[in-house]
Amino acid sequence: MRVCQDYGSGGTARLTLDTKRLGLPADYKATNWEKPSEGWTAMAGTLRVPGIAKHDFRLLIIAKEHKL
Repeated sequence: MRVCQDYGSGGTARLTLDTKRLGLPADYKATNWEKPSEGWTAMAGTLRVPGIAKHDFRLLIIAKEHKL
């Protein structure tokens, strides 16, 4: 699990994980814990999570075997 949050004006969060160390593929998937129908796929280890409102957060589920 990973929390991404905003302390500024909101927008898109960009997360870069060390996929090799974590044993994840470079195109890993993340799911919004609060809205499981909402998910994103990383590109080259970097995930972009759009639409985070000012002072809001997203709790992301990232798993080696990912099922949406």
